[in-house]
This record gives sequence, structure tokens and C-alpha cells, in this order.
Amino acid sequence: SYGFLKSQSHQHAVSDKRQNHIKAGHQIRCTDNVSAYGEAYKKHILSAEVPDNRMFQSVVGQEKMQCCYKVDRSAGWPVRIDTFRQFDNVVPKENFFESLEKYKDQYSESWITKRVAEAKCLRAYYYHLLWMYYGGVPYITKVLDTSMGDEMFQPSMSQEDMYKEMTTDLSNAAKVLPNEQGGGRFTKGAALTLKAWIDLYWGDIIKDPRPSSIFPADPQKALDAYKACAETCQEIMGLGVYDLMPTREDAFKEENNNCKEQVFAYQCNKTFPKSRRSKIFGPYNEATGATGDYIGAGAPTQALVDMYGMKNGLPIDDPNSGYDPEHPFENREPRFYADIIYDGSVFTGHKFSLHPESAEELGLVPNEVDWFTGYFRRKGINENLSFADFETEGVNFSFFRYADVLLMYAEARIKAAELGGDPIDDTVI
Repeated sequence: SYGFLKSQSHQHAVSDKRQNHIKAGHQIRCTDNVSAYGEAYKKHILSAEVPDNRMFQSVVGQEKMQCCYKVDRSAGWPVRIDTFRQFDNVVPKENFFESLEKYKDQYSESWITKRVAEAKCLRAYYYHLLWMYYGGVPYITKVLDTSMGDEMFQPSMSQEDMYKEMTTDLSNAAKVLPNEQGGGRFTKGAALTLKAWIDLYWGDIIKDPRPSSIFPADPQKALDAYKACAETCQEIMGLGVYDLMPTREDAFKEENNNCKEQVFAYQCNKTFPKSRRSKIFGPYNEATGATGDYIGAGAPTQALVDMYGMKNGLPIDDPNSGYDPEHPFENREPRFYADIIYDGSVFTGHKFSLHPESAEELGLVPNEVDWFTGYFRRKGINENLSFADFETEGVNFSFFRYADVLLMYAEARIKAAELGGDPIDDTVI
């Protein structure tokens, strides 16, 4: 099995005015991922808007590591994550539903059933991003326009009701979607994996609401959510479609796009759309940094580095761990060396250092730019590529991998057991 750290979620406060009065219908846009509905969508359903791909923002938001992104000081925020733009991805789904009803006589019942299920999964995906960042938001199920007057301004749905809506849609979609890898489309396994993720997240929220004033903690609802997550993960494991690759890094190689470990992934290739994943998330250097991209995006923070334990399995703050603050990178657990580029690391034949002493060494804080953390990401970066090769890399962006399913199952079972659920057994260990 592979090491995997999921960052702790945080509630973000939003003013009641902004949360309850979002002009969700101000513009109908088609995103590249929605255009997967094919020629029928293009012929009858697309608006005249220019296609606008927001998917990459979602990829950044879904990276399951505690990360530091490039500072946008002009916006007054320490981290630039424009999550409310996810409404641009939600609204086209409602346009699709309404337009499909108008033209349903031109398509087979099976085609309509599958497309509606896929669209509801995409809607749940984008709403779950808003839900994680802000809690309850307006849950829009119809196309809005200015002719509706004040009715256009929808009230926020409660966080719990959004949880129920999303998981219900995903469960129903899973019943009709095909049981296959999917090649970037929502399938039975992808719908169930997103549901399991939402179940697990809701269990954590309702177990320990933050701030506690938003609603009372409810251990029974948390237990139910953890059980639902574990049961859903077991269902995915029994589908017979997914498995782990021989090594974790195999799942991040272009030649393995849509492999047995990728449950749901944004599709890329060497021409268009190129992912350049290793370039964007990999270490900064002159060959890649000269382009002006966000090189080093998702750089590990010190808080993440400190979460990695020692070789003996103990956390670094345990008196018996053997951790030495003067030599903080010695005798750490194997995942640390597989995931982090730190002071003294060698990557693609280059040594990285906080204080480079020669032209052969590359800096961990190049040009003393303050948004670098002193660490770079190694996990998921193809070390077999040269820095020049990073520009044409076409590896998929994985939203969910089978490794996530196994780890969600273990986490849900452990947390359920802590609340009085079934005790841990060999399926978890």
C-alpha cells in the first residue's frame, strides 16, 4: 500500500449577505468537461458563450496535501483559491437538464439516462467543493435569469441538506452508470468514490463542528456517515475494476493514463490538453521557472513535513522517537523521502539546497521569493523526465485513485470504531 496524507479541512467564514445573495444565473458557460456530452450537446444545448475551462482550478483545490499556493497580495488574500467561480460549473448542468427535456425525443432513453447521471455527478462534484470551503450555499436546481427578479437570489441550503442531496444524487447515478474505468467520464466506481469522500468529510464535520456555534456535534450522525463511507468503499472494492499499480509512482506516469488505479481523472496528452503536472507541481528551476508558470505550486509546508514520523514509527514530538532538530531529515519514515524534496535532496540529478554554494546546486527558495516554503513536492512528479520534458508532459490529473478508496475505508472504519461501531479487524489492518 502507498502512504497518503489527507489534509485537515477548515471551515471558511463567509458573510451572510455574500452567501445568501449569489447571482448564480448571471452567466451560462460551457466548461470543457461538460462538452463531453458530445455533438448533441453542441447542437442543441450549448449557449453561445466561448468555452471556458475551469477544471484546473478544481484540480488545485483537490490536491490532498497541505499546500502553499502563490500569494495574490492584490486580492488581499494569503491564498488565491477563487472557489465561488465553481458556480460557473454548476449552472450549465441545470441548463443541460432543462434543454434535454426539450429535445428528449431525439435521443434514446439509455443515452438520456446515462447523460443525466453523469451531469448530476458533475454537479455534485462542483457543489462538494463549495460545500467543503463554505458549508451551506445556494443549491441551484434550475436555470436562473434576471427576469425572475428577487427570486433569482436563492437562500443557502444547510450543510446537512447539501450532504443529503449530493450523496443521494451520487447513489442514484451509480445504479445506472457503467461499471468500467471510464476514461475520464463518471462511472459507477467514480460516483461511489465521490460519495464515499463526501460521507467521510461529513462525518468529520458533524463529529466536531468548527466553529461549534454553527450546529451541535452529533456523534450518531458521524457514526452513520463513517459507516456509509466504509460500506461504499467495500462496494467499490468489490466491483472488480480497480487495483493498485505495482508502485505508487506508476499511477502518475503518462504511459499509465487510465490505468487500473485511476478511478476518475481529467484527461490529458502531449498535445492538448497538456497537463505539465511535473512542471507545475515539481521543483522550481531555471528551465521551468522562466516560463512564468506557478512552478512549485502545492509546495509542502513545514506543518506537513512535521506530520511525517520517524523510521521507528513514532511522531517527531515523541521523546522516544529519536528526532534530532539539528538533523531533522535523518531517520524519517520512508514516505517522507518519497514525498518531499528537502535541503540536501537530489532530484533529476540536481542537488537542492536552502543555501546553494555552487552553480550545480538548485535553490529551494529561488531568488528569495517569499511564497516558496523551503520544500518542494516529490510525490507524483516524474523524476525520469528532464526539466525540458516537463513542458510536454501529458499525464492525467487524478481526482480519485483506488489508493484513496482503500485509505478512506480504513479511516472510516477506525473512526467508526472510536464511536462504538464495529471493532477493527483484518480488513482494515
